[in-house]
Amino acid sequence: MEGYQISEDDKTKIRETFDVTESEVKVRIKQLQKWAKDLPHLPQESQEEAFLEIMLLRGKFKDEFVKPNIENYFKCLAKHPDIFLKLGKFKPSEEVGVVVVSPKFTSNYERIVVLKLSPKNLATKKFDINQMILVVVTTAMIMYNNDYLPSIRFVLDFEGISVFDVFKVNIRDMFKLVYITEKMLRIRISGFELINTPRILTAILAIAKVLLKPKMFMRITAHSDLSSVYNNIPKECLPSDYGGGSQSSENLIELWDHILETQHQFFEKIAILAKHQSEISKRKT
Repeated sequence: MEGYQISEDDKTKIRETFDVTESEVKVRIKQLQKWAKDLPHLPQESQEEAFLEIMLLRGKFKDEFVKPNIENYFKCLAKHPDIFLKLGKFKPSEEVGVVVVSPKFTSNYERIVVLKLSPKNLATKKFDINQMILVVVTTAMIMYNNDYLPSIRFVLDFEGISVFDVFKVNIRDMFKLVYITEKMLRIRISGFELINTPRILTAILAIAKVLLKPKMFMRITAHSDLSSVYNNIPKECLPSDYGGGSQSSENLIELWDHILETQHQFFEKIAILAKHQSEISKRKT
């Protein structure tokens, strides 16, 4: 994926953190292909080598995690086809709620992702949390299936968001996002760094406490300014408009315009899978 390649050397080091080698991964993939082939409810896509290698990483290379994760991936497509049929049908640079993915990762292999509002688009469009959920899930699906890094650290920038916006959030829709994140997109979230939150912090934390498991809630850190963010995230891994050494948020969002164009076939495939898995699920019930 352009701009986000992980070197083979880094892949080797990442595998070493889980005490596995490349040759062991190849053997495990063959075993998983045989396992998936023997399960008629799993689609052909469950046997693809690239998919299984990513699933091994997301499941920490442990069968007790990997196999349930593979099954949950396709169950989730069936449970929320309304979301998966809409993914990728937008242009990131034209959105109000945007996702900024830093190409530079930390020394312990964390990907830094900023969720924020786009000031230039906010002037002409209203912020829509449902649309932002689609933007987040679209981006997450691409990263999940392509990025070999094992964890993400989020920076949640609430500049421009009011208490009124927070209380417009539909909890049911947010539970969908949490469900997809926990059951399907099994990327480890190492932390949430909250900035620009003084007036709405209490409301945000109240919603987060309802949505998140206690272990995940404990990973939330609210910051009064960027200086304390740098204690958790190296400067070079943040966009330049956050005092970092990566490209600006605007440039990175424009890069994702191109990335989404290259993922057109992938999202067509996801839409077909979601529809098919949903139909199978309905027939069973």
